[in-house]
Amino acid sequence: MAERRGENAKIVEEWVRTYSKGLFSYAATRMNSTADAEDVVQETFLKAYRSISSFKPGTDAKSWLYQILINTIRDHYRKASSRTATMAIEDVDETEIEMSALVAGPEELAQQREQTQMLGEALTKLPEQLAAPLMLREIADQSYKDIAGTLEIPIGTVMSRLSRARKLLAKVLAPQLGRDQEIYITADDKATESKTDSDRKLRS
Repeated sequence: MAERRGENAKIVEEWVRTYSKGLFSYAATRMNSTADAEDVVQETFLKAYRSISSFKPGTDAKSWLYQILINTIRDHYRKASSRTATMAIEDVDETEIEMSALVAGPEELAQQREQTQMLGEALTKLPEQLAAPLMLREIADQSYKDIAGTLEIPIGTVMSRLSRARKLLAKVLAPQLGRDQEIYITADDKATESKTDSDRKLRS
């Protein structure tokens, strides 16, 4: 028994060395707080250690850890629901904005402290089902397939939620950036639109 615990501890220690930086980046951006990020990442690895028996060897440890992290962040917000207001998905007008003030995307926004803080504040206003795929795509650099596996949803749903998340984030950021709401379409959005157009043609 003690030997098994030791083996499990070594596995989690390796995960900490390999994935803690990425998990912290995700949490810090999502929560706009390094202190809260440190807490949830630490809790994520504690949960991983306690439930390691449910991890299937040979499966993707990174996706499994992100699942735990996302649930931990969700629990954090539930406990502090009075502190954080979120926008309803219905607040997005599908025809109003295709894509705008992500500007050059989260990675470039993160290069400047003021814009990073602005982005973090905006992300806290996104509903979790939209924020999670966007963060996994832009911060964790996961593929559609990996995101689908992490969130346990179809790839088509991943693409749809990514598109809606970008629109909503653009809507939140545009007034703060003081930019005209010009139309910017990312490669991901183009792929989503192309798939939608193809589906429409097939149905017609």
